[in-house]
Amino acid sequence: MEERRYAVVYLSKIQGISSTNAQAVYIYLSKHADKDNVCYVTMEYIASCICMSRETVKRAMSELHKIGAIRIIKETKRSNKYELIIDEN
Repeated sequence: MEERRYAVVYLSKIQGISSTNAQAVYIYLSKHADKDNVCYVTMEYIASCICMSRETVKRAMSELHKIGAIRIIKETKRSNKYELIIDEN
């Protein structure tokens, strides 16, 4: 699979995210989302790519979920998928 060199990130969504760690995770998820705005990456992989600990990524994911920026969909005991919630307004 060819890596995308760009991502669409809605400024209104980023401005609603208070922590810079959560902003970084959201931007990373945006880059790796498919055409349905769904990402299939592990927290460990995200952490290694953006130089954060797994726990920091986990807290950021929790914040993103809490504010409605992402939906966390359980796949298996060890893996989730993440859907970016895109407001059309």
